[in-house]
Amino acid sequence: MIRQYSDDQGYRHEAEYDANDRPIADRKYDDKGNLVGEGIYKDGKFVGSKKYFMHQGYRHEAEYDANDRPIADRKYDDKGNLVGEGIYKDGKFVGSKKYFMHQGYRHEAEYDANDRPIADRKYDDKGNLVGEGIYKDGKFVGEKKNSISPLDLKMFKMNERR
Repeated sequence: MIRQYSDDQGYRHEAEYDANDRPIADRKYDDKGNLVGEGIYKDGKFVGSKKYFMHQGYRHEAEYDANDRPIADRKYDDKGNLVGEGIYKDGKFVGSKKYFMHQGYRHEAEYDANDRPIADRKYDDKGNLVGEGIYKDGKFVGEKKNSISPLDLKMFKMNERR
């Protein structure tokens, strides 16, 4: 069963309940009808939430636990492609991942909390891993197969900030 209501901040909610009248989900919409958040429930108990918002031209989907501590933050481009993720442990930011295309390959670059590279992986158009960069203390120390060069990774990061 779905119940609709408006909160005191003007958001419209659609709350969904199971056959035992326990909450399953609570979706929150702005005045334009855009989904901006939702409550997550398990066995009728609140276990976390998601928030959706635009920031610097990217659509974000942020997840929080029941204590409102961040779990994940995913960033999407205007085509809906995942381009980055914030990584959290116990509510604290510990690093990030960035996804991009370079020279016909899909790359996944991982960084620590200080934005130093940890790893980069290169995939072909079938999703097969074809290269992996090896880093120590944020410095490129070698590669497995055919990976992105440290210069290409640096150029990507510089272009991303624009």
